[in-house]
Amino acid sequence: MKQFSVLILATLLVLTFVSCGGGGGGGGGGGSDDTVFSISYNANGAESGTPPASQNGDSESSLAIQNNTGNLTKSGYLFDGWNTNADGSGKTYAPGTKYSGNDLRLYAKWTAIYNVQNMGGSPSPALKAPGSSNLKILGLTEKGKTLSSINIPSSIDGNTIKAIGSGAFQDCSFITELTLPATVTTIEGNAFSGCTGITTVTIPEGVTSIGAGAFSGCSSLATLVINSTVPPAIDGDILEGTSAVVRVPESAIGAYASAWSACSASIEGSYTVTIDSMSNGSVSADITTAKEGDAITLTVTPASGYGLDSLTVTKSGGGTVDVSGDGNTRTFTMPASDVTVTATFSLLLVYTSTPADRSGVSVGDIVLADKKTVAPSEYTSYKAEYESVNGVPVGVVAYMGGDDVEDLYKPFLAGTAKVGTNGKVYMVGLLQSGSDLVWAPTDTTGYNTIFSTSYNDGSGNWAVIKAADSAGTATAELIATNYPAFSYAATYTATGYTSGWYLPALAELKRIALNSDTINDGFTAITGAGGTAIALTENNYWSSSQFDNGAPYKTHAGYVNFSADKSICTNKSTMFFVRVVRALDD
Repeated sequence: MKQFSVLILATLLVLTFVSCGGGGGGGGGGGSDDTVFSISYNANGAESGTPPASQNGDSESSLAIQNNTGNLTKSGYLFDGWNTNADGSGKTYAPGTKYSGNDLRLYAKWTAIYNVQNMGGSPSPALKAPGSSNLKILGLTEKGKTLSSINIPSSIDGNTIKAIGSGAFQDCSFITELTLPATVTTIEGNAFSGCTGITTVTIPEGVTSIGAGAFSGCSSLATLVINSTVPPAIDGDILEGTSAVVRVPESAIGAYASAWSACSASIEGSYTVTIDSMSNGSVSADITTAKEGDAITLTVTPASGYGLDSLTVTKSGGGTVDVSGDGNTRTFTMPASDVTVTATFSLLLVYTSTPADRSGVSVGDIVLADKKTVAPSEYTSYKAEYESVNGVPVGVVAYMGGDDVEDLYKPFLAGTAKVGTNGKVYMVGLLQSGSDLVWAPTDTTGYNTIFSTSYNDGSGNWAVIKAADSAGTATAELIATNYPAFSYAATYTATGYTSGWYLPALAELKRIALNSDTINDGFTAITGAGGTAIALTENNYWSSSQFDNGAPYKTHAGYVNFSADKSICTNKSTMFFVRVVRALDD
């Protein structure tokens, strides 16, 4: 019977140790890399944008295939999902599809918008390799017919668009906007006939010939704008069945009246609005060819971090035009002259939030020394300006006071915990302990004591420990010996924040783990701009919380495994890394 009792006791002790997560020993024990498969994405010839970041999955989960989150674009094509082969011959995955299994490499799948033809060659629905051919647009593919706005590019796969073929867009009544490239020289007969949704078309200056009926039956077409002073040759009436007005340069009215006598539309003189080149912003006009007396609306778009400084409209013969309005919308009345619009922009420092107003703050924002916060993208663009006015980065916003954390540590803390103090914003410091540190070494009071620490707010946990072990915390040297993890937190400092940092409670630390991807975006912005910061890349970090569950747990404290987003406990003598936090405005 005595032997049987000893066996039961030994079994219970083993179960107690295993249930608390184990983890003893150095090197950040207790965690492992659970990655089983990855999904990576390739832009596959995109001309702008970026592919989604790679995803990592484990054996217990599936991953959703990403959408075109980085706005990949390719002239003449539409993004049409992802394929396992660059040429689209493999398996196609639609965004949102769940996947698990082996590593997966996906290529952007591009579907042609236009059917094209090499000039003098045979039709091809999509050119597979870059070339130097001149192309004729023959029409829209089935995918292209889903578009209402048609902006024909100047080239496709390195081949120049030179012509719009006969009947290429005939009866495409779904088209409401049409933009032709400057490279086009020929528009063949009936190219856009029956496009009843088009209201205005601008003919590029390089067009030399337009075929009969090219815009016939375009019942909504109000204006055909041609900026060339040399009339393109026309083959009969190109605007039959429309009420369109042809607007040409004022000086060329006589030439068009003679050359276009077969055209049923009236011809009016007009003037051009030219937008001058500018830096740190742009200006666009709602119409760029207008007759005298027309109202022109200008839309101002400053670059990020800049504001409009001045805007001037100058007549070709000299003198300026009165401009009205404010903000980013301005208007003027077209004079009897061509005009040029110029604008200048000046730098504005725009913050996500200030100490007086944290309503706009977001996790991942960078905290500057004067307690202002700024988005990572803004900091990357204007690092020198921000640091000269507001000081160096001191932390990254990690969580908001009052945020929820589910199932903090079963079975002792099942349910929802609230982190920090409602209304406060918390940041994590830029650095971490240089080596793994123990919570408390074996054979110390700290190792063998149960402290009544908080699970959700660590700002007072060190005070609780010091009150319970005044002898072991009497000097900085004793603290460094008896409580290495807390010593690091207590001595941590940053510009403008020389005190107030602490070892986070278990709920706070788990919230940081859950937010770690976004927090690391802030760290990446700092290091990418030449600053010093250490990302949250270690598996395990200490919390300041201890489980108050009786004698078996007096030697244990809580930590979080960041690779699995799990809060666990283990022996206080285990060596883990340390990160510090504090409220921004304390």
